[in-house]
Amino acid sequence: MGKNKLKKFSENLTFRCLIQPQCEEIFHRDHPLKGRWRSDFFGNDRPIVLELGCGRGEYTVGLAAADPTANYIGVDIKGARMWRGAKTATENRMANVAFLRTRIEFIDSFFAPGEVDQIWITFPDPQMNKRRVAKRLTAPGFLERYARFLKPEGIIHLKTDSGHLHAYTKAVLAANGMAPTVCCNDIYGPQGIADATLAIKTAYETRFLPAMGAGGTTGVRGAGFPGRRAAGGRKYAGAMRIEIDEQSGFCFGVVKAISTAEEWLRTKEGAVWCLGDIVHNRVEVNRLERLGLQTVGHDRLPELAGRCV
Repeated sequence: MGKNKLKKFSENLTFRCLIQPQCEEIFHRDHPLKGRWRSDFFGNDRPIVLELGCGRGEYTVGLAAADPTANYIGVDIKGARMWRGAKTATENRMANVAFLRTRIEFIDSFFAPGEVDQIWITFPDPQMNKRRVAKRLTAPGFLERYARFLKPEGIIHLKTDSGHLHAYTKAVLAANGMAPTVCCNDIYGPQGIADATLAIKTAYETRFLPAMGAGGTTGVRGAGFPGRRAAGGRKYAGAMRIEIDEQSGFCFGVVKAISTAEEWLRTKEGAVWCLGDIVHNRVEVNRLERLGLQTVGHDRLPELAGRCV
């Protein structure tokens, strides 16, 4: 590890705006700030806006500078990157900025139902490998997490230069009967929607935007993102706004299966087994297993046959 990283990690410890919980503090448990960000950290009742995968934090800082009437929290796991945003916020005495160093998978441990007003996802890793689909920040599993703490009328903003992620997110919404409120394939083009917030550029975007053919590339059109690929394999940034319905969640059959499992776990004596995952959702399976449900395969059926009721 380079000395520069060590120096940044050391300085991170001095920033009040940077929260860095240890894994054991939030693994299967709630952080003390959950439900108390306004009262205990910001000291006001203003809206809370998250930026997930904030990287160096330029977008979080930019949003906070443009709108002092809301509280902004950048979330990422890379401490050396977040140092830049935390340092800028500290030097500029920005009281409406915080940074949270954690994995997005643990986000439930930090925010209570209805605590967050908006979410920004700016230039996340598109996770192109099919085996890592669940790692995409707009994958169904993550959208379910966000719905737990996002207000019913809350909004998710996606800004990306990945045509793959843009198309994938649209497909996820369509598969769940939802449509983006705003969807644009070229936010900086003649028909673009680059308002004051979408026009904020991270160091990453500033670096690659000229390579996309400033003024020379017509942009990307259509849900499948056909069109000219720019230097470096990148395309113009796309943007969409996603609203998660407050009634979104599991279908009726899955809800009934989970409810039955929970009832049996409360009332039955001895073990409760499930042949295969009760639902194709690892977060929910893990939760039920923590309550005592034992997931088994067909190989254990002979052993358990005489013990089942």
